Amino acid sequence: QVGPLKQQAEVAKRYLTLRDELRVEEVSAWMDALDKLREQSRAIAGDYEAAKSGLDAARRELEALYSRSEALAERMRQKDVEAEQQRSRLSAAEAKVSEAEAEAAVLRNSIENSRQSAERMRGELSEQTERAETIAGQIEEHQKRIAEIDARAKSLEADAASAQNVMDGRRMRIENREHEAAEAGDELTKQIVELRSTDSRIAMLSEMEKEYEGFAGAVKTVMREARRGTLRGVHGTVAELLRADERCTLAIETALGAAIQNVVVDTQDDGRRAIELLKRRDAGRATFLPLDTIRGGRLDRIPSEDEGCLGLAVDLASFDGRYRNIFENLLGRTLVAETLSDAVAISRKNGNRLRIVTLDGQLINAGGSMTGGSASRNAGILSRRAELEKLQGSRGRLAKARDELAARVETLKRELASARYELDVAAQELQSVNNELASLRAERRTTENAAAQLELLRQSISGDSQTRAKALADMEAGAESARRELAAREERIGELRTEAARIKEEIAAATQKKLEVEGERTKTDRAVQEKNNALLDMERTCARFEQKKLSAELEEKQLLDKLW
Repeated sequence: QVGPLKQQAEVAKRYLTLRDELRVEEVSAWMDALDKLREQSRAIAGDYEAAKSGLDAARRELEALYSRSEALAERMRQKDVEAEQQRSRLSAAEAKVSEAEAEAAVLRNSIENSRQSAERMRGELSEQTERAETIAGQIEEHQKRIAEIDARAKSLEADAASAQNVMDGRRMRIENREHEAAEAGDELTKQIVELRSTDSRIAMLSEMEKEYEGFAGAVKTVMREARRGTLRGVHGTVAELLRADERCTLAIETALGAAIQNVVVDTQDDGRRAIELLKRRDAGRATFLPLDTIRGGRLDRIPSEDEGCLGLAVDLASFDGRYRNIFENLLGRTLVAETLSDAVAISRKNGNRLRIVTLDGQLINAGGSMTGGSASRNAGILSRRAELEKLQGSRGRLAKARDELAARVETLKRELASARYELDVAAQELQSVNNELASLRAERRTTENAAAQLELLRQSISGDSQTRAKALADMEAGAESARRELAAREERIGELRTEAARIKEEIAAATQKKLEVEGERTKTDRAVQEKNNALLDMERTCARFEQKKLSAELEEKQLLDKLW
């Protein structure tokens, strides 16, 4: 019997030697894989930093384009103010032309009246008494006409004051609407930028969900083949089949740990086929949870009376009832506490036999070991899905606010156009009233001059011949002076018309310049839109590099777990 025992001892010794050699080879292979993975991580980190730097530069360029667009809008508003000023100058010039023409008409009437009066004086010297009575009647008629003119002028002055008040009111309304439109336009731009940013984030997170970013390569392979129909009986990853509210998401994610990437299948045969596929493709390893074999379990006693204890993790998550055994198996023996202090107190009270996770992601294992530190609330798989659902819910509100602001801007534009039209109408009415007033004033001066001349004629008729002759000479001298003044007025009218034409040309030039600035702003707005699209592409690129970086870090952690 010594021979067989010796032979068995040699076999055992040989087995131990081969096992140690195999362990050395495995460790060597893992170290090589770890070195390659770290080199790949450094390359990905470099690409990520470069993409992030390009993204920052693109954002600065976009801010510059927004500033340029605002500057062009301000220039357009300045051009509108300049055009309004030019129109006011044109209105004033045209009013001066009308006034000068009215004065010229007065002078023409005065000259004509003087001529007629002189002829009458020469022809009627022999009819002094009869003409004196006739002239007295004419003087009375002129005085009646002057009274009528004064009454009408008073009414027109009231109308002009009313029209001026209306114009002042319209101008105030235009200023208010312009201010409101500018504020609404700025708010609309902000809403559009926020909505585009939300759409970009939704698109990026949806793409990450679709491509299973953050999952191990083996899990990605299994889920892709399940979608193609190559693998049957695959329900999805634990992360896909589970939901948790925002408050408990980090705690559930921490409690699951690496199990969040486990794949739920119908049967063990389905899991076996998936594992065989991974082996054939050398695609890595994954954990499968068959529904027909996994059995759930729950703590016998939940210390719900302890301060800070929120209950079992499985009770704080939501899932389809057919997966209850799966999630009770994963989460049925883990408590959730509000804070780490609460968790420590609960663990001590229960003899350090419980596994407890806190809302901020700290973990106390059964036996008393602790895992914790800082944790990003948006880096995990469940957190990502919660953020996506939250963004999708808020997008509708953002779109509604944008549409309401756009409608408000259009309404303000229509009201502004209406107010400007009403201002133009009021200005035309005021100009019409002023023209009639100028005409009435000119007629009054003409009538007064005619009455004065008739009074002079009457006195001349009543006096001696020498007095009448002198009056006639004075009248002719006055007519000559009026003719010289008329020539000066006509020259002034020509100058005013030239100035009005020049102002019209300036208004046309200002309008053309505004159109050019508006075209430049349109180009800038298109550039803003193009830069926004480029920025979205760069943000997606940065997100992809970041996810690759996280995947590489996860694979490195898995290799380190194997080594230790």
